[in-house]
Amino acid sequence: MLATKLQRPRLAAPLVARPRLLARLTAGLDQGVLLVSAPAGYGKSTVVNQWLDTVDLPWAWVSLDDYDSDLATFVSYLLAALRSVYPNAGQTVETLLRAPALPAPAVLADALLGDLAALPGPWLLVLDDYHAIRSLDVHALMRRVVQHRPAPIRLALTTRADPPLALERLRGQRQLCELRGADLRFTTEEAAELLRQELGAAADEETAALLESGTEGWTVGLHLAALTLRDQSDPAAFARRIVQSGHQ
Repeated sequence: MLATKLQRPRLAAPLVARPRLLARLTAGLDQGVLLVSAPAGYGKSTVVNQWLDTVDLPWAWVSLDDYDSDLATFVSYLLAALRSVYPNAGQTVETLLRAPALPAPAVLADALLGDLAALPGPWLLVLDDYHAIRSLDVHALMRRVVQHRPAPIRLALTTRADPPLALERLRGQRQLCELRGADLRFTTEEAAELLRQELGAAADEETAALLESGTEGWTVGLHLAALTLRDQSDPAAFARRIVQSGHQ
C-alpha cells in the first residue's frame, strides 16, 4: 500500500480563501454525505483540502486511482484510513480480507458497517477522485455503506462524474450536500484576489471582471490567464483581447 495515498495533497500557492464554499461544506456535515462533483480543473480537491483545516472532528483522506477498482484493494485502503484515526478499529473487516476467498461486496459492507458502528467517536472519510472507480463490486459496497451509514460517520467524495450511489434517495432523505461546477466557479471578488496574488499591484477590478467573465470562473482557466498576464504592461487591455478572441 502507498502511504502517500492516505495523505492529503500539499496546498500550493496562490491559495484564495473561499469561505462561502467552506461554510456550505461545514453545514453539510449535518446531512452526512458531501458530494463535490465537477469536471477537471474546478478545484474540487483544493476546496475540500482547505476545508479540512476548519473541520472539528477526526478525518482521513484517500486519494483514489484506477488500481483501487479492485475490491480488496479498495477496502484495504478504507481500513488503513480508518486506522489512521482509530488504530484498533476494523478487526472484522481485516479478518474477511485475510480469508482464502474474498466475500461478496454486501458481506464486506456489513462487516465494515459493524466496525464503523463500534467506533468510540465520529469520523469523516474523504475519498478523492472517486470517478477513478470503475468496479461494480466497489460501487455495490459503497451503496450499502452509504445507505446504512452510522449517524456519526460522515463521507465526502470529490469526483468528475456523479457516482452510482443512489443519490436521488439521499436527496430525498436530506442526507446529501452537493457542490457542483456552478458553485465552484470563482466569483469576481475571488478572481480579483487570485490576480492580486499572481500580479500584485498590476491587478485591478476591471481585469478580474474580464477574466472571470471570459473563463466563466473556471479555476484552471483563471490560473493560466493570470500566468499569461504576468509579463503584460497593460493587463486589462490584454484581458480584453483574451475575452474578445474567445468569443470569436
